[in-house]
Amino acid sequence: MAGYPLSSMPQARGQGGADSEQIAFEPERIAVVAGRLEVAGRWRGVRGRRFVRPTLTAHTAAERRRVLADLDHKPWSAADGQRWLATFRWGQGVDELRHLELAVAPDIAVELPLPGAPAAGPSEALTPAKGESHRRSRPDRPLSEIKTRQPESSGAQARLELAERRLAQAERERDSARAGEERARRECAELIRQRDRALAERDGALAERDRALAERDAAVAGRDAALAERDAAATERDGAVAERDRALAERDGALAERDGALAERDGALAERDAATRQRQLALTERDAALTERDAALAQRDEALAQRDEAREERNAALRSRERMLAERDQALREQQRAERSSEKAREAQAAAARMAQQLAGERDQLIAEAQAERQRLVAERDAVAAERDGLLARCQELERERDEALAAHGAALVMRNAIVGGHGGGAPGWLARTLMPALLAGVALVLLLALRVI
Repeated sequence: MAGYPLSSMPQARGQGGADSEQIAFEPERIAVVAGRLEVAGRWRGVRGRRFVRPTLTAHTAAERRRVLADLDHKPWSAADGQRWLATFRWGQGVDELRHLELAVAPDIAVELPLPGAPAAGPSEALTPAKGESHRRSRPDRPLSEIKTRQPESSGAQARLELAERRLAQAERERDSARAGEERARRECAELIRQRDRALAERDGALAERDRALAERDAAVAGRDAALAERDAAATERDGAVAERDRALAERDGALAERDGALAERDGALAERDAATRQRQLALTERDAALTERDAALAQRDEALAQRDEAREERNAALRSRERMLAERDQALREQQRAERSSEKAREAQAAAARMAQQLAGERDQLIAEAQAERQRLVAERDAVAAERDGLLARCQELERERDEALAAHGAALVMRNAIVGGHGGGAPGWLARTLMPALLAGVALVLLLALRVI
C-alpha cells in the first residue's frame, strides 16, 4: 500500500533535518468499529524515535476535534516496518469529515485518508513536507505552475489529472486550514491563558512547597527534640526497669520468707489440730471412763445393797436359828418332861432332835453362804475402787497432756504471729526480736505452773 504524505510541526524543522523527510506511514486499515476509530499501518524511518500518546485531529466544515488514543494497544511504541495499531473513541459519523490528521510526536504528524476512501497506488506516495508553511503554500500555486510541460503519454495525462484533483482538494483544504488557523489562534489564546493560570498555580505550588519545606524543617526540629526526649525517657526507663528488677528480687525473697512462715504456720496448725484431736479423743476416753466409773459405782451400790440384803437375810436366818434353838430347847425340855410320860414323847423328842440338827445344818450353810457372799462383794468393791482410782489417774494424765498440748500450741501460735508480723510488715523486726524472749519465758512459766498444779 502506498505511503501517504507526512507533515512536520513547525518546531521540528530544525530538529529532524534530512532524516525527518524520510519518515512515512503506510496505512493498512482506517475504519470505525464498535464506537472506535481504528488506525492500522506501518511506519517507515522511525528507527530510534519514541512516540507520545497519539492524537487524532478530525476536521469538518464546522469544527476541529481532537481525540487521544486508547492505551490498550500501547500505541506510543512503534518499530520500523512492523504493524502499528491505535484506536480512538469515536462518537460521530464520517460523512462530514474533510480530512484527518494523526500526530504521534511533537514533530511528527501525518494526514490520513478518510474512512472508506479508495487507496492510492504505489506510485502516488509522496515524500514528507518540510513544514506546515510549505504544506499550506501548496494550494496557493496556480495550475499553470504545476503544468510545466505537456504530457507526452497517457500516463502523464493521468498524473496531470490527478494533480488537478489534488489541487482542487488542496484549495478546499486551504480554506479549511484558514478556518482552522483562526480556531488555532483562539485555542492558542486560550492555551496562553491556561499557561498563565498554570504559571500562577505553579507559583502558588512553589509558595506552598516553601511553606511545606518550612513546616518540614520545623517538624524535623521537633522530631530531633522528640528523639532527644525519647532517649532521655529510655534512659529513665532503663533505670526504672533496674529498680523494678531489684524490687522484684526483694519481693521474691520476701515471698519466699513468707512462704516459709506460712509453711511453719501450717505445721503449727496441723500440730494444733492433732493436739485438738488428741484432746477430743482423751476427753472422749475420759467421758467413757467416767461413764464406766459411774456404772461401776452403780454396780457397787447395787452390790452393797445386795450385801445389806444378804446381811438382813443372814440376821433373819440367825434369828430363825435362835428361834429354832429356843424351840429345840423348849422341845428338849418337853422331851425331858415327856421322857417320863411315854414312848410317844421319846419319838417326838427324836423328831425334834432331828429337826434341830436339820435346822443347825441349814443355819451353818446359810452362814457360810452369807460369809462367801460378803467376801465376794468386798472383793468386787475393792476391784471397783481400784478401777475407779485407775480411771481417775488416767483422766488426770489426759488433762495434763491436754494442758501441755494447749500450752505448746499457744507458744507455736505466738512464735508464728511474731514471724508473720516480722515478714508481713505489721510490726517492726526489732520489736518482734525484743518480745520473743519475754513470750517464751511466759510460756515456760505457764508450763511450770501447770506441772506444779498437776
